[in-house]
Amino acid sequence: MLEGFDAAGAPKLRPAKRPITLRHLLTHTAGFSYDIWDADTGRYIKAAGLPARPPASSASIRTPLAFDPGDKWEYGVNIDWAGRLVEVAQRPVARRLLPRQDLRAARHEGQRLRRPRPSSARARPACTRARPTARSRPSRWEAAPVANPEFWSGGGPLYSTARDYLTFLQMLLNGGSWNGARLLKSETVARDEQEPHRQHPRRHHEDAESGALERRRPLPGAEIRWGLGYMLNMQPGPNGRSAGTVSWGGIFNTYYWLDPSKRVTGLIMTQILPFADTRALKLYGQFERGVYEALKAG
Repeated sequence: MLEGFDAAGAPKLRPAKRPITLRHLLTHTAGFSYDIWDADTGRYIKAAGLPARPPASSASIRTPLAFDPGDKWEYGVNIDWAGRLVEVAQRPVARRLLPRQDLRAARHEGQRLRRPRPSSARARPACTRARPTARSRPSRWEAAPVANPEFWSGGGPLYSTARDYLTFLQMLLNGGSWNGARLLKSETVARDEQEPHRQHPRRHHEDAESGALERRRPLPGAEIRWGLGYMLNMQPGPNGRSAGTVSWGGIFNTYYWLDPSKRVTGLIMTQILPFADTRALKLYGQFERGVYEALKAG
């Protein structure tokens, strides 16, 4: 854990008080942070000479903790580490479950599923745009997809299409199944949505690319919790969503919500900086409100 810096600017570190669990990672309570929102983490990265994020370098997430695991909530590289656990754990599982002659085919299929579609998708990526502001500067987030990353980042960036991501959301809305195929256990999906963790966030500094953390929420001022991978609103939303709806967003103003109670999900994708852009959030709210009004009318 990072306790600060000495007079010479060298990081002062100590062992964490308890081990990190997968639950800590999924609920963003492990102690990890993002350098764009945590000044001390950014200072450590520079002092230690770590590579910036992105691209997907495994060294870029080897940052110390900002607090002891389980003590607080902070959005950080937790999901990147969870993704690494999945990536490493699947190797021995495949060796145990598959005959030797099937391993090569399984590795090939895994690469096909994890990599972006080779020709058509790579030829038409959406360009990133930034609103002109007094603090505008070239964005380090505008890099093209990395062809052969050291690891598959669980926290981003994700390269996909709106149609494919909406299919993923429909699978969750259907309790883990899609087109007759069971991808997740129904109890796993239910647990993800029903185990909220109260947020006790630390104070962050504002980054010109990301915007203030409070502004990134489509329901500012509402009671918000964090489940196993989702943000949960504990009260009904002004645009129609039910209490218990899960949602989240990406740094380029991509947002989704999934309402298990009313069995509806929605997705909006843009490529605009800064995060929590006011016009993008306004459009997101109008879209959500229109969906629920259409359901009432139907």
